[in-house]
Amino acid sequence: GGSGSSGGSGSSGGSGSSGGSGSSGGSGSSGGSGSSGSSGSSGGTAGDSNLSSSGYNSDLSKIVIKVRNENFDEALIDLEKYVYENPDDANGWNYIGFVSRKLKNFDDAERYYTVGLEINPNHVGILEYQGELYIETNRLEMAKDNLEKLNDLCIFNCSERDELRSLISSANE
Repeated sequence: GGSGSSGGSGSSGGSGSSGGSGSSGGSGSSGGSGSSGSSGSSGGTAGDSNLSSSGYNSDLSKIVIKVRNENFDEALIDLEKYVYENPDDANGWNYIGFVSRKLKNFDDAERYYTVGLEINPNHVGILEYQGELYIETNRLEMAKDNLEKLNDLCIFNCSERDELRSLISSANE
């Protein structure tokens, strides 16, 4: 099993309705069964370091494999079902935001990242990917705000921070 840095902080209790904006509340349910199935090969999506399937529940782990293989259309369908059934899992919202962003559905991606951060405001994966969204949508200052948050959260090795920093400096050139 992997270390899995998930688990919501446990604010209020979401009703279970998915639907984007309103369903906050993190019961901290996620936590992962330890089953992974990652063969160690990183697969496609180079540079997307937090696409590790270890530490997630087994349903999400299966979807993450589709995401790694860049099977985004199929993964999106599975993720819509997943976040509906697991509205308090910030990792699910991270992945549905990531897939939506890769499919250029920027408004959806932004909404999903926002829900994930309501559940876990310190989710480094969402903060990185939301920052990438801000870069792709020409909002560099907002990306820099996310980098500041990552600087505060990350003490040692933090690929999310390093990746966003690199993308911001490339965008500045």
